[in-house]
Amino acid sequence: RLAAVVVAPGLDRQAIIAALAGHIDPVFYPRQVALVEQLPRNEAGKLTRAALLEVLARAAGKPPDGPAGARTPSGGPQHDTETPDAG
Repeated sequence: RLAAVVVAPGLDRQAIIAALAGHIDPVFYPRQVALVEQLPRNEAGKLTRAALLEVLARAAGKPPDGPAGARTPSGGPQHDTETPDAG
């Protein structure tokens, strides 16, 4: 499932989704949008999956258990950070 970590001062989730309208099919809209002041970069200036998952978990109000981005034995994430579908 798609999620987005976005640096967009002055915009909210609805404005971001509206900007995607007409460019991508709605099925590809991110289910979770985390608005941040800056992207979480490591010492080398790179974005790591673990840091992005941590941001998404915090935005969803779910503190990650164990190391950020830890995965289950099946390979899936330990936490579902998406918001459930309505309907």
